[in-house]
Amino acid sequence: MTVAISLLCLILGCSLFTEEEKIDYSEAVASVDSIRVEKIVDIGVGFTAFCTVPDPCWEFWKYDKDIIEFDVYIKIYARRDPSLFCPQVIWSIEVPLFVRVGSFGSYHFHFWQTDSSSLDTTIVIR
Repeated sequence: MTVAISLLCLILGCSLFTEEEKIDYSEAVASVDSIRVEKIVDIGVGFTAFCTVPDPCWEFWKYDKDIIEFDVYIKIYARRDPSLFCPQVIWSIEVPLFVRVGSFGSYHFHFWQTDSSSLDTTIVIR
């Protein structure tokens, strides 16, 4: 009997016995204020991006990368748990990124700041 319950729990992932709370995060694009190039290896670049967020409860969530020939467009997203209490002060987060590109060459990186502006830098990958 114990083996049957253990097997059932393993198969169902114990979903019948525990109920996980799903957090409904607030999500937003984070404005990149500055970047630091950490390393250039093979056909990729390591960056640290410094982003502004509305308060200290925001954290890095994900980033999108769109490569069009030698232009690389990067948008960084942050999220926060709205149930947390946070002081209402502008905050900055550090976001480590490693961006792979398709080949060697001179790449123009565009980090999203607003819908009409970006922080741009050019890096030669040899």
